[in-house]
Amino acid sequence: ARKNMEIGIRLMELAELEPEYDRYSAANDQFSVAHHLFKSEGKKKELLDCTKWQIKALCGMGALSRACEQIENTLESLGEFPQAVELLAPLVKITYLDQKMRGDTVFYQTEAVLEKAKHFKVKHPVFSEIETEIQELYGDIHLFAVGINDYEPPIPSLQSCLKDVENM
Repeated sequence: ARKNMEIGIRLMELAELEPEYDRYSAANDQFSVAHHLFKSEGKKKELLDCTKWQIKALCGMGALSRACEQIENTLESLGEFPQAVELLAPLVKITYLDQKMRGDTVFYQTEAVLEKAKHFKVKHPVFSEIETEIQELYGDIHLFAVGINDYEPPIPSLQSCLKDVENM
């Protein structure tokens, strides 16, 4: 895993000198292997460091939604390791801003990471800022639902429409 990390970091250094998709992609491949190995060995600190590099490679490739998925997967792998959320906060902002620039109106991936931060009781200014922006975009959402069980003949009555509405 360490060798894959070293190779990935060297490729990233080359990509910083001359940005090119293939360099970032090759670095990402190396980090993916290292990530898998660190995860199987249970090395949380190394897994977190590897993820940070992998996110940079994915961002260099322009694969920001994949970067956000990687953040979420890493948080799931690390379990009760709150430092991960704090260290990944700037990267969450990058992926959120990318989604926003593309005109996305739904931020499921970003919101999933924010939920994990709440679970770990981690507070970070980036999280507060993004939550506020998303709330302003969504505004207050109201739902008006109608369930009808009984219809005029010849339409047969339904059994669970009212129950479905109550469950919502």
